[in-house]
Amino acid sequence: MKVVGIDLGSARSGLAVSDEHGMVARPLKTVPTDRLAEELRGLARDGASRFVVGRPRSLDGSLGKQAEWVDAQVERLKTAVPGTYEYEDETGTTAEAAAQGDGSDAGAARVILQGYLDARS
Repeated sequence: MKVVGIDLGSARSGLAVSDEHGMVARPLKTVPTDRLAEELRGLARDGASRFVVGRPRSLDGSLGKQAEWVDAQVERLKTAVPGTYEYEDETGTTAEAAAQGDGSDAGAARVILQGYLDARS
């Protein structure tokens, strides 16, 4: 089963996808956020049914206003694209992606998804 990672942004969002075994994440693409549901529907047609969304935490570990915004966007996505949605802490993922040579939104989505996959292997 393919798993999709999402680095959700107000203007654009990064997407990553796992391999068939759910072991390795790779960056897929960056899309305008207003087209995200359309992209996820296409990925769902290709076999994806689990979506891992990056959600930021404050330094003290709490969820703040940005996390509330992410939660609201995910609720909208759930109605547009059926599937299982889970959250993964996205703190530092953009910096980590840049340090690994891919500072794009898709690179950050790959870091989010790889963290999720690693925690479950």
